[in-house]
Amino acid sequence: LDVLMLGAGPLVKGFGALRWIGKCRDVGGHHIFAKAAFEGVHGYYPGEALAVGSRYLKWRNLSHKAMNAAQRRLFGVLNDGVVAGTAENSLRAHADIAYQVLRAGRATWAEAKLLVWMAYGDMLRRGITAPNRIPWYR
Repeated sequence: LDVLMLGAGPLVKGFGALRWIGKCRDVGGHHIFAKAAFEGVHGYYPGEALAVGSRYLKWRNLSHKAMNAAQRRLFGVLNDGVVAGTAENSLRAHADIAYQVLRAGRATWAEAKLLVWMAYGDMLRRGITAPNRIPWYR
C-alpha cells in the first residue's frame, strides 16, 4: 500500500499520515468511538483509544465542531430508539454513529469507513465488545 486514494487526495503516502492516527494520548484530536460511552468498561482506557489526531484533522480540513454536534444529535436518536425498544446500545450501533460523525466532519466515505474499521478492530483486540452507556443520555 503505497498510496491509498480517498476522494480528495491520498490518505497515505508511505504511511506518513498514519502517524497522525493513533492512541489519543499520543495524537490528541477526536476519539473515533465516543469515550464517554466506554468509560468504566474493562479494558478501555481513553488515552489508549484510537483517535484522529489534531494534525490529521487540520491536514484533511475536518471539522471537529461538526463532529461533536453530530455525535450529540445521533446519540439522541440512538437513545430514543433504545427507550422505544427499536434499537440496541451496541458496539455496532456506535460504529454506525462513528461513521456518520466522521462524514459530518467532511471525511470522505472511504476515509470514514477505514477509520471506523481501524477503531472497531482496536476495540475488539482489547476485548471491548459493548459500550456501557449512551453519551449525554444514559
